[in-house]
Amino acid sequence: MIEDDDWALNWMQTPWFAWGLLPFLAVNIGFWGSVIPLELILNKILQDDSSFWNTWFHLIEYGNQKNRRQDLVECRAQISLAHQAKLSFIQMSGPMAIVGAAAAGFLFPLWMPAVERTMPTLAQFTMQMIIMEVVGDFLLYWCHRLQHSSQYLWENFHSKHHQVGTTSAFSTAYIDAVDATLQATIPLLLAAVSARAHPISFWSHCCFRVSENVAHHCA
Repeated sequence: MIEDDDWALNWMQTPWFAWGLLPFLAVNIGFWGSVIPLELILNKILQDDSSFWNTWFHLIEYGNQKNRRQDLVECRAQISLAHQAKLSFIQMSGPMAIVGAAAAGFLFPLWMPAVERTMPTLAQFTMQMIIMEVVGDFLLYWCHRLQHSSQYLWENFHSKHHQVGTTSAFSTAYIDAVDATLQATIPLLLAAVSARAHPISFWSHCCFRVSENVAHHCA
């Protein structure tokens, strides 16, 4: 009879599950679990001037001549929220996201240490998360900067993200597939390899990192 822990460990040692399917789900949980409540709050701020929403939530101003509320209204008139949501779904849950998950499921068994425990120790989890945050942030910065420095990358890929006049939660994934690969897929995968991460650490990083990026864009 297989013990419960052996059953769980068998799944952890199954590449398509540990390095493909679960990271894919973690990314989507981090994205949609952040986007939906933040967009609901943002819409409430735009539609309701009551003291409650003005007291507890404040839109960050970027220093231009118009206020943020006006910027958001004008942006959504130009690029509808429904269109932003559609592209977000394609990028987070569509073909390229599935290809990225499949690539991780195939490559990680070649790069990562064998999974010997169902769960990492607290010390291992903490250290792996720190390493992945540092490496992932470093790679995100330089992949982002590269797209601003390269005329080819800017004109063909990254400029799409900047068509959105002012950011909101959905605009996080209003990007070209190549842009998503450079700013999300590559940093996530290389951060995990650098940390020699346990699958649970990697899932947690995927979820947290994407959620963090959504929060940054929501402002």
